[in-house]
Order: sequence, then structure tokens, then C-alpha cells
Amino acid sequence: MTELSVPYSEAVFSVPTNVDPHELYTQDMATIVRRIVEHEGPIYDEEIVTRVRTLWSKGRAGSRIHDAVTRAIRALETNKSCVRVDRCLMLPNCEVRVRNRANVISPTLRKPEHLPTVEIHAAILSVLQASHGAARNEIPTAVARLFGFQATSAQLKTLIDSQVQRLVLSGRIQEMNGSLKAI
Repeated sequence: MTELSVPYSEAVFSVPTNVDPHELYTQDMATIVRRIVEHEGPIYDEEIVTRVRTLWSKGRAGSRIHDAVTRAIRALETNKSCVRVDRCLMLPNCEVRVRNRANVISPTLRKPEHLPTVEIHAAILSVLQASHGAARNEIPTAVARLFGFQATSAQLKTLIDSQVQRLVLSGRIQEMNGSLKAI
């Protein structure tokens, strides 16, 4: 099932290191944040802050960097360059790809609570379409493997199960006798 996902790629590009990130004009930081979102969206705000910190080779991100990124995100949302979907930032109308996190550098990308729900939905639907349906209890392990997890923790299983239920309730998945099928 690995062909249903692509390796996660963290944004790496040059930034003006002659100035600290918090000293940039909001519009200049917004340009950098948009490049990160273009490359990595859907992405949580906290991961954007991590990426900005990494691009400037900073050991940590203090409140000034957090504030600069927050202002940039607000500007991108205001001019509709980026949209927020379930607490994640992404480009409007972009296709959500399922990304394997097995080889990522940022440790937060491997935490279940940092998996964007729209990406979990894409993974669930991919599994169901590729296998022409599946038993409900098979979905968490199959989805976890797409994301590059070797084991399916209780937290990850609960998260995936809750998103399966959300897709059933929204009518995107049909359930009959414990078997699920994408509609």
C-alpha cells in the first residue's frame, strides 16, 4: 500500500539570515510561510513555527518568532492565500496527498495528534478505494502504515477510528455488516 502515499518532504529553502525572523515585515514572513504551506500543507501552525526556526538555524522559537508567524498566517488567511481546515493551514482547493512520515526530521510530524484530519480522511478513502472496501477493524493498521508508523498505538487507532466514523456520518463512506466502502 506504500504506493498510496508519498514520502513527507519538509520545506528547505534559503531565507534572509542576515535578519532575524521576527524582524521581517509581516508580508515578507507571509511569503515564507506560504512557501512552507505550498510545500507541506496541510500543516499545523506549530509545525510552521518549527520550520521557520529550522530555516534560520535557531535552537528554539521564542514568543517573537511565534508572533511573527502568527501575524503572517493571519495575513495569508485574510487575503485568502491560505485556508484553515480543521486547525491546519493549506492552499485553497489543493489536493491532499497522503504522506509517509517514516523518514522525517521533525519529531512532531510523527505524533498522531499532528496528523491533519483531511490527510487522515484521504488515507482512509485511499485504502478503501484500493481494496474495494475493507472491514472496519482493518482500517487503522492500513492507514497507520501509509503514514509510516510501524505500530498502531491505541491513540493512533482511536484517532483513525474517530475519523472513519466522521466519514460514515458525512456520507463519504458506507458501512454494511462491519464492512466499509468509499462512496
